[in-house]
Amino acid sequence: MLIVVDKALNKIEINNVEELNIFWVRFTKEIYMNNSLIYCIHIDGLAYYSNYEQILIDQFEQIVEVKISTITHQKAIFNTVEEFNSYLPRLLANANELVQPLYGDDNEQIHNSISTMVTSIQWIGQASEFAQYLTKDIPELEKLHETFNQFVGHFMTSVDAMSNELEFNNFVAFGDIFIYELLPLLEQLEQDTKEVGELVEYKGYQQ
Repeated sequence: MLIVVDKALNKIEINNVEELNIFWVRFTKEIYMNNSLIYCIHIDGLAYYSNYEQILIDQFEQIVEVKISTITHQKAIFNTVEEFNSYLPRLLANANELVQPLYGDDNEQIHNSISTMVTSIQWIGQASEFAQYLTKDIPELEKLHETFNQFVGHFMTSVDAMSNELEFNNFVAFGDIFIYELLPLLEQLEQDTKEVGELVEYKGYQQ
């Protein structure tokens, strides 16, 4: 296995899992000391944003090359807020159109809508939990951290309810929860992240 960190010219050769563990402990300690974190890992060309440690161990014998991309803590905050500011308005603008097929009887349209909604929900959940982690213990972002804390709690309650309805193919109830419970949460989150987006840009977090 060959490992490349960011845009370094040299490649690190790893011959066994023990060497991988030694490298990983040293590497993660170094980036932590530099106030950075792992943004993405490409394993033989495929991008992973989580659970990559286990994949590296389980598939060690098959992996040829690993490219690790790191990012500063501040830059990660800026990127995450920017992603919310870009994603939420588009989702909210198309929400009614997205959920409408659930009230009909076209199975293909129902399946397509649910698939799109589940993908969106998964992204929002993962991004929100990441934002919780990033904004923890930063005084100037205390309001945003509390916003995500509250959002994630209410969000997961609604998602659990939607999952229960989906298990029994109650598509109308699934859509109702999405419209009347989830959308108001997303609308409030959009407003909060928009306000904080101006702050993190002003503070130079995009650097």
